[in-house]
Amino acid sequence: MSDIRNWGLIGYEMLSVLIPFFITYVILYAVFKKDKMRNKKRNLIWNFIFAVYIFGVLHFTGAGTLYNIKMYGLKINPNEINLIPFSGNIDIVEYVLNIILFIPLGFLIPLIWTSWDKWKSLIIGSYFSILIELSQLFNTRCTDIDDFILNTLGAIVGYCLYKMLNRVQKKDIKTSYLEIEPFIFICAMFLGRFFIFNEFGLAKILYKF
Repeated sequence: MSDIRNWGLIGYEMLSVLIPFFITYVILYAVFKKDKMRNKKRNLIWNFIFAVYIFGVLHFTGAGTLYNIKMYGLKINPNEINLIPFSGNIDIVEYVLNIILFIPLGFLIPLIWTSWDKWKSLIIGSYFSILIELSQLFNTRCTDIDDFILNTLGAIVGYCLYKMLNRVQKKDIKTSYLEIEPFIFICAMFLGRFFIFNEFGLAKILYKF
């Protein structure tokens, strides 16, 4: 029974991310409805994989939500903020995990949005990491500049892996899209979870406490 409840929470969290994704996708698709956008099926599949990945990152990092603000208030604990790079205890495993976490982002971005270069991948990695770190001001997790640096590095590593693989396969499938599309998707999914996902509210119902 406990496992079912846990899966219920995860399913609820996933829907709070995927529903905004599909709404955004339909709106963006409507923009290109008159265009002959090639590989529509491929585009949808990879965008969905991207959305599931974004959900995984938000879930794993425990990004803050509106309901965290209601629970903890807007009081920011200075002890939970680190703005000096690599000034604390060095945890190699945690550092490596932070890099690995954002490697798929750096790989998927140029794969889906084919004209994106390494600098745009760096910007999107930084943007997503900043969203997560700022949201963690609203819950009990630490907002750490180390995470920001390592996440951004992970996005660059992912981009380099994509370029290496692309050279081997010599493939470059072009798709039609808005230049800021990745930002729109990430923002929509982040805000969906921020406003919809009430973890403790559902937990109270499921576990009756």
